[in-house]
Amino acid sequence: MRRPALRCFAVLLGVLGGLAVVLPNTARAHPLSPPVLTVRERGAQHYQVSFRRSPLAAARLELDWPASCQVGKSAESRETDQLLAAFELVCAQPLQGQTLRVFGLVELELSLLVYLELAHTEPVRALLSAERTSLTFPRRESSWVVLRDYVALGVEHLLTGADHILFVLGLLLLLPGLRARLLALSAFTLGHSVTLCLSALSIVRLPQAPVEIGIAVSLLVVALEVLEQQSAGGQAARRAWLMASGFGLLHGLGFASALRETGLPAHAVPLSLFGFNLGVELGQLLVVLVLAPLLFALGKLRSTRVRVVAAYAIGGLAAQWCIERTLVLFERV
Repeated sequence: MRRPALRCFAVLLGVLGGLAVVLPNTARAHPLSPPVLTVRERGAQHYQVSFRRSPLAAARLELDWPASCQVGKSAESRETDQLLAAFELVCAQPLQGQTLRVFGLVELELSLLVYLELAHTEPVRALLSAERTSLTFPRRESSWVVLRDYVALGVEHLLTGADHILFVLGLLLLLPGLRARLLALSAFTLGHSVTLCLSALSIVRLPQAPVEIGIAVSLLVVALEVLEQQSAGGQAARRAWLMASGFGLLHGLGFASALRETGLPAHAVPLSLFGFNLGVELGQLLVVLVLAPLLFALGKLRSTRVRVVAAYAIGGLAAQWCIERTLVLFERV
């Protein structure tokens, strides 16, 4: 890539960075995190409820509790970009066998994770969505339900994470040929699987804000690699594999943040961790399958113009996210 092009790229990053500072409501990589409803039994048919969701979801989601239950006084607080409502629920009968209905999931096209912790029993988890808007509380969920819910959660997290998708796209643009791309994606998978497991099990813990900044930096690096690429030689392929595995470790810490928010069921930690990781891989595979026809057409045309435009777009968004997330980090200090 010639020096003038790199100078133009630097100017573009500066402009986008300025816009990110001026416009406080710029889009985030994860604009809608899955809401989490937690119900813990504190006494005979007395439950402590917490409901964490985004401001948009708070305005449109409505919980319809069983008729035998009465909702007590609610206290609401704000945690970063999430709203947390806490209240007591008093029921004439145990919640097992009763039905909770949630309105608004269809309109928002959002999933809701429900966590029920009853005295002297294993925790119960369920994933509600636009296709499943009600829950009959079971006595104990089966292993199949745990696996299904965590696979769905992993797929949703990958597909709603623009930064992860763009990194995969950058790898595909960087390397020509099916074999080289599969090896790079395998290296990325290996990297993020390792740190996902270590972080979810609390073996490795890092603050989330620096991790999110690092993920944005990884996008910036892959965009520069695409711009500077002159050939598809072995050296470029080796650099791509090393970059994919190294930054995969960082992205795994980002994936683990979703699990820290929702938690792992005490009776099925390995199964839920496997299910979430499988869901992330299925989401990644879906992204690759969607992009495959476009990449094939680019290979036939042998045109670098689209690659350059895509690299500029990825790099511009990465620079914007770097600035946004750094500002958020400084606000918390």
